[in-house]
Amino acid sequence: MVGGLALVVALSNSALSTVTAIMQTAPLVLTIMAAVFLKEVIGVSRIAAIIFGFLGVLIIIRPSAGELDIYAVCALVGVIGLAGRDFSARLLPDDVSVIGLSFYGSLFVILSGLLLMIVTGGWVLPNSKEIFYCVAMAACGGVGLWCMSTSIRLADVSAVSPYRYTRIIFGMVTGVIIFDEKIDVLTIFGALIIVGAGLYGWSRERIHSV
Repeated sequence: MVGGLALVVALSNSALSTVTAIMQTAPLVLTIMAAVFLKEVIGVSRIAAIIFGFLGVLIIIRPSAGELDIYAVCALVGVIGLAGRDFSARLLPDDVSVIGLSFYGSLFVILSGLLLMIVTGGWVLPNSKEIFYCVAMAACGGVGLWCMSTSIRLADVSAVSPYRYTRIIFGMVTGVIIFDEKIDVLTIFGALIIVGAGLYGWSRERIHSV
């Protein structure tokens, strides 16, 4: 619920390309969770990669004494929440089905929507086009959640995580083409640092696992 609410707020008020770039820290967050909860050993180089990755986030957010993009911070909170959701699939007993896990995950997204309606003062009846978008979004989200939960159970977290970086391509291209967003150099630079840090950490993990 925390991850879903935070990302909805971020996507509603910040650029899609910015939110997408920040979401690439998910593999770094999963690596931290694996070290803390699964006692996976991470070396100095991977710790350095995690630090550099979050430096990339700071470059994108660009906090200053007078101005802070709170919605970009919401995106980071959303990443942490959703990473916790994905990581929980690894901790649950094997007798808990992936379909059941996906169902309850989607159910809490519905509860998040109800909470948003209460906070924002009600809801608006969508038209036919908006209903189509909502149905398509729910279908894609359900399939994606099932696939992610299955992959986390079948493979190591470090092996699955790098595939999330393809999201940055779709997010930034969509932001530019559909929403006419302007991506500045610092956002691209920060995104490259995040992706580079994540891929470096992944490569080190693969080397040590061989």
